Amino acid sequence: MVDRTDEWAQSVHAACSVMGLSPEEARKHTQSIILRPKRERSQFSTVAEGVSQSIHDLSEFIAANKRDYLSSGKLTEQGKDKVEEQVGQAVRAITQHLDALKDGVVAAQEPADGRQALVNEHSAAHLHGAVLVLVEQLHSVTASFDKCRAVRYQQSLAKELRQHRKVPQSALLNNQKAARQEQHSSDGGGSDAGNGSMQQVQQQDPTRQLLEELTSAAQQAQGIERSMREITTINQMISTAVMQQAEMIETLYNNAVDATQHIKRGNVDLKKTIKLNRSSRYYLLVLMVTLSLMLLFFDWFNS
Repeated sequence: MVDRTDEWAQSVHAACSVMGLSPEEARKHTQSIILRPKRERSQFSTVAEGVSQSIHDLSEFIAANKRDYLSSGKLTEQGKDKVEEQVGQAVRAITQHLDALKDGVVAAQEPADGRQALVNEHSAAHLHGAVLVLVEQLHSVTASFDKCRAVRYQQSLAKELRQHRKVPQSALLNNQKAARQEQHSSDGGGSDAGNGSMQQVQQQDPTRQLLEELTSAAQQAQGIERSMREITTINQMISTAVMQQAEMIETLYNNAVDATQHIKRGNVDLKKTIKLNRSSRYYLLVLMVTLSLMLLFFDWFNS
């Protein structure tokens, strides 16, 4: 293969000279021919890149606050709630963008005003595949934060249980103290018996109140534990549903890719068949013309 770049440059320079262009304009024209302008990025690509960057930023934010979030003394409960709120806002915003991408792909497949669709089925399958990748990335990030949140709730539950376990010890000490006072009052005589019984009643009232508070706190702890189990179950159900949907979308995407490959191979085979058909027609025409000429020649020769 011969390099004819110099000849091409001379031809372009000569054509620009004939057109009356200045050397600077000729240089710009030559560069515009060699260096083609970049294609403008589609709105889907711009939004998808923004969503990918948002997911990356969310992952870095979770990783930066993970240690403080799980530590007991680093952040207060209000600070941890603020971290959860920020993560929730980011997830909701990213989900809205993903829904917009899905709706945009579906809308691009539908013909509008009698015109053809902006994208065909195969291009739409590739776009859905890109959205699926972003959904899986977001699911991976949210799953890691859900684990951190579950650890936090377990720590809170354990802390409440430790606090409630301290109450029976104080109640037991009060009961022992009341028993000693009762015994002391009984040893003191009949005049002090009435006072001892009054003191015992007065001391039993706070004990009963503490026991009632303990029972109420235990019931609240059980309710919190049940709520935690329900929330965990719901999160697992949602995660399972999302993964099943992602697997279905991935299956559809793989089927679309396989269909695209089959269509490409079919187009190649069809082109080969058309080419063979044309060549066979050409050979058949040549054969018919040759036979006709031979018949005419034999007829002329016999006559």
